[in-house]
Amino acid sequence: MVVALQKRPEGMGLTKSVYNRALRLIQALVTDAQSKGHTTTLGPTPDAPAPRHRRQAAPHFTITAQAECIDVLVLQEHDHSKHIHTDKERTDAEKHTWMRIPRYDYTPANRLRFILRGGTPHRGSEWTDLDGRPLEDQLAEIAQEVDLRGEAAEQRWRADEQAQEAARQNRETALHQAHAAYAHAWSLPLSGGHADTGSA
Repeated sequence: MVVALQKRPEGMGLTKSVYNRALRLIQALVTDAQSKGHTTTLGPTPDAPAPRHRRQAAPHFTITAQAECIDVLVLQEHDHSKHIHTDKERTDAEKHTWMRIPRYDYTPANRLRFILRGGTPHRGSEWTDLDGRPLEDQLAEIAQEVDLRGEAAEQRWRADEQAQEAARQNRETALHQAHAAYAHAWSLPLSGGHADTGSA
C-alpha cells in the first residue's frame, strides 16, 4: 500500500514537509487493520484536488472491515491570511468584471487530517493534528473507529439475516395454516344441499 502511494506523490496533494510522515501514519493504520483481518485496497489515482474540493476527493485507500468499506482520505491542513491586493490585480479586476480578487491566501501547514467515510460513525469521522496531541497519539482512536464501523455492519447483517429467517418461517407457518384450513373445509359436508341421485 505504502509503496504504491509512493509512486504517485502528486495525487496525494501533500507537500514534501509532511509527505513521509503521512506515509508512516498510513502504514501504521494499514498494518493494524490487516492484523485484525481487515483488507485494504488502493484508491484511484486522481490529480490533486482543488483546495475547496479537497474533502470530496477520492480516497487514498479503503479498509474493508466485516464487509463494510471505509474510505480513508489524508489531507494537509492550510493556514489562511488576508490577501493583500496588488496593483495588477486591481487593474485586471477593473478590466474584467468576471474577475474576483481572492480574499485570503492559503499556505500549506505541517498539520495533517485523516477523514473516514463509509459505515456508521461512532466516535468521529475526522482527526487532525492538535497542539500537544499529534495524529500519532490519535491513531488508536482511528483504528478503533474502523473496528466499530465493521462491527456495526456485522450486527446489521446478522439482524437482516435473522429478520429474513423470521419472515421465511412466518410464510411457511401461514402456508401450513392455509393448507390445514383448506383441507378442513374440503372435508366438511355441503350445507343446505341435496345429493343428486339422477333419474332411472
